Amino acid sequence: GAQREVVRTLPEQLPRDVLAMRAAGVEPVTPILHDRVVSVALGLDDRMLVDGETRKWALRQAALDSLPEAVAMRDKKAAQYGSLAARELDRLARQAGYKRRMDDHVGRYIESLL
Repeated sequence: GAQREVVRTLPEQLPRDVLAMRAAGVEPVTPILHDRVVSVALGLDDRMLVDGETRKWALRQAALDSLPEAVAMRDKKAAQYGSLAARELDRLARQAGYKRRMDDHVGRYIESLL
């Protein structure tokens, strides 16, 4: 289901996200992707993943032990948007000659870096 879809898309998403974070001067650390954590997460019942409108319910409940409620329960934004990295990647792509009128100019720029 949805869990397997998330795991399946990681190989294409992680390199992009890592580049976006590094472009912003942040070295990513992803303990949530440790094999044991992923194994436990894949075994969770769907009710632990979504509670009404709240996604990642079990993770948020665990986070409440260490984080303020406002942080643990805030809406998720993709890293590249929440960090303003998307805007910076657009600027870097245009600076490198990738025009916005091109199909997926940022994606092409990132691929050129890999």
